Amino acid sequence: MFSKIIVGSSLSEVSSKTLCCLKGLRQAGAKEVILAHAMNIRDVGTLYSQLRKLAEPLLEEQKQILEQMVLMAN
Repeated sequence: MFSKIIVGSSLSEVSSKTLCCLKGLRQAGAKEVILAHAMNIRDVGTLYSQLRKLAEPLLEEQKQILEQMVLMAN
């Protein structure tokens, strides 16, 4: 199967809950998950800095969810 997986996040609560679905992928051979959120600078313009400050803590929360899943699997 795949050893590296990129997971897109909308930073929403639903997105956080979706991460729990990744548990089965480890058993299928996944070794690394890359958590990503994209912002189009053309769309957000000068708001990028403020949006980044809002997004980083949410991505950190989702990262911790993924790390907890790894700890629980070991």
